Amino acid sequence: MTYSTKYRDLKPYAIEKTRAMIGDKGNTIWKQSKTRQAEIMEDWLSEMSKTYQIDKPTLKLYAEDCGSGMYVPELNLILLPKCSVVTLLHEFKHALQMQKDRKNTEKIARGWSISLFYRAKPKLYRTAVRKHVLLYA
Repeated sequence: MTYSTKYRDLKPYAIEKTRAMIGDKGNTIWKQSKTRQAEIMEDWLSEMSKTYQIDKPTLKLYAEDCGSGMYVPELNLILLPKCSVVTLLHEFKHALQMQKDRKNTEKIARGWSISLFYRAKPKLYRTAVRKHVLLYA
């Protein structure tokens, strides 16, 4: 089983909102200004935090010195060095794990985020895999 199909019990609303966050061909999140990218990601975080009933993490987009991205539980803060949907999903899963007192592992966050991306945009997922854009598939 690959990460893309590992999590089958994703909330339909989460899939819908992730699909909306990514956008459609010609008008994807990656074609937006940095300010608009941050707004789109903030909106997604607000909706997902309500959906999963957690305190909304603060997002710092275009952060320096955060590797490929990280969640800082003490501050409930997600740091992203660039606009990366999969990394946002991954770090949100860490926030969800920490706030819901569930087992917090990289493997779980990786599987959940890749599965959600795949379910939201399967064609885009396959393109990303083919182009070796995703570290884990």
